Amino acid sequence: MSAKNQFKWNYAPVGGVVRVRIDSGEAVAHLDELDQKKWTVLSCPVDGLEFDQETLNVLDADKDGRIHVNEVIAASKWLTSVIRNKDLLLEGRKELALAEIDDSNPEGEALLKSARCILANLGKEKDSISIEDSSDSVAIFSRTRFNGDGIIIPASSDDEGIRTLITNIIGKFGGVTDRSGEQGIDEGKVNAFFTAAADYSSWCAAAEAGKADIFPYGDKTAAAFDSYNAVRQKISDYFLRCKLISFDESVSGAVDVSTERVAAI
Repeated sequence: MSAKNQFKWNYAPVGGVVRVRIDSGEAVAHLDELDQKKWTVLSCPVDGLEFDQETLNVLDADKDGRIHVNEVIAASKWLTSVIRNKDLLLEGRKELALAEIDDSNPEGEALLKSARCILANLGKEKDSISIEDSSDSVAIFSRTRFNGDGIIIPASSDDEGIRTLITNIIGKFGGVTDRSGEQGIDEGKVNAFFTAAADYSSWCAAAEAGKADIFPYGDKTAAAFDSYNAVRQKISDYFLRCKLISFDESVSGAVDVSTERVAAI
């Protein structure tokens, strides 16, 4: 036996077959030492199991739709490194005391900070965190201005001008849902706005230099545009009816809104 593989495994008959018993936190921590010939299965599908789907998705690190031995081992190593009492993994508790998180290493320190941040965002003052506390991302981030998802919402800024700008960009280019559940903008939306603004600025500059005629009707262009907007929906409706009739003449009666018909009604 090598120096690495010195953990003493316990065995028990299960379904007529002698199998390894995972009966302690230390056994979980040493799963990388267990010969893969002694594993019951070497992989399983992510879907269709009686197990929390979110957890299964996290375990599937390479996102190939299956959970493999190496992914289970990676998860076991991480779990046993961030809690002080490894046996807690077998107790099935729904809450974890913050004092049980081992912050003596970077991973555990980050986990403890995250747990405290979640509780603070939820407005809860307690010394433990539950599955329910960490499951609702919308509730967790609803009171945050910056949550690291790359999306900024109007409330992210104290400047009224910037808040108005963000709102206007959402109105013109559409919004992206922030972790808080609010609509905001990401890098793509910001880039689209500045590209459009630069194009508009170049267009105006070309017109001022006499290189482009942006007012085809001179001083009456604005009035002509307002007149068009006043009947735009009617024009669009007319041509839509024309398309329907050209597709099938039998619908002409259904789309007829002549003055005489309206008067008769």
